[in-house]
Amino acid sequence: MIKKLYRKYIKNPIKRYGKKMLIAYLLGTAPVGYVTTAIATQIPFTNPKQVVTALVDHGTPQGVVNVFTGGLFKPVTSGIQNLLGSGQEAIGKMLNNESFVKAGEETKKKANEYFNQAKSAVSNVSKSQSSNEPIVVGSNDDYNLSVDETAKLNYYKVIGKATIDEDKFGAPGTIVYSQLDSLGRTQTAYAYLNYKLVSDEKNQKRESFSNSKNERLAGWPTKNSKVVIPYATKGEYKGEMYNRSHLIADSLGGAALKVNAITGTRTQNVGENNTGGMAYIEEKLRQFFENPTNETVFYEVKPVYTGNELIPRLVEINVKSSDGSINEHILVYNTAKGYVINYNDGTFTKDF
Repeated sequence: MIKKLYRKYIKNPIKRYGKKMLIAYLLGTAPVGYVTTAIATQIPFTNPKQVVTALVDHGTPQGVVNVFTGGLFKPVTSGIQNLLGSGQEAIGKMLNNESFVKAGEETKKKANEYFNQAKSAVSNVSKSQSSNEPIVVGSNDDYNLSVDETAKLNYYKVIGKATIDEDKFGAPGTIVYSQLDSLGRTQTAYAYLNYKLVSDEKNQKRESFSNSKNERLAGWPTKNSKVVIPYATKGEYKGEMYNRSHLIADSLGGAALKVNAITGTRTQNVGENNTGGMAYIEEKLRQFFENPTNETVFYEVKPVYTGNELIPRLVEINVKSSDGSINEHILVYNTAKGYVINYNDGTFTKDF
């Protein structure tokens, strides 16, 4: 009897009308989710792209749940996370435990990222104009250096200790590449380096990037990119303005794929005399794995874009070894002394 009622009133109606019911449910909750998300994140209602992006949480499983709950899942869970962080911070202060306090602060910071999304939404509303100034992020002056200043630093700067979210990494010896964004721009790469991954690469032939249209990097110039780049102690380098600059270096196991490269200036890639830019940390990591070791390294590399520009103004790196000998938060500047770069299309002019 129960089975018959179940089939008649539950199973059969769902089978027959399930899709229509789902569509009706989504149509009913979508406006609610939009309003809830806009209010919680303070993103203007007039910015639908950013509101929807926050609602679906970039297509993550949490985003799917958020859509089905009318946009309530993210603010509720983020609120709980904020509360837990505050509790953790309070206990740490009570016990005079600095690590507990810092862990609580970090938890609160992650929770508040959801509620403070209006800041990034505002910066993404309009396309940035060409400039010779790197991206401005928050109030941190290290993100806002002139081209001359970045050149003096050899195109990189260590600004503190690493902040690592281990949940974003795969198993030791693997690299996780993020999907391209809606503009086809490369996103964050997460490498969990170990000796085997790096040593195996020594026996491999260097991978070459494909020249297919699908693998063309965002912002890669269609015109000739050759230019003379001045070097400090080696006269002048006569070569390309741009390299297909790896996020995770080939020598560290990185693939020659669009998801692992950006349109980077030659100096962003190797600095002056191959000692700066990305080369600074890459050489340090190669030396770390020079001899057999059981130690591992979390290595997160993130291109940072301004608005809808296709070329990142800088690359942000967090790198931390298991033995603590490497623990750095690094900014690598995508600039070239003496040139003004248009980060929308890769064109550049001499800065007289």
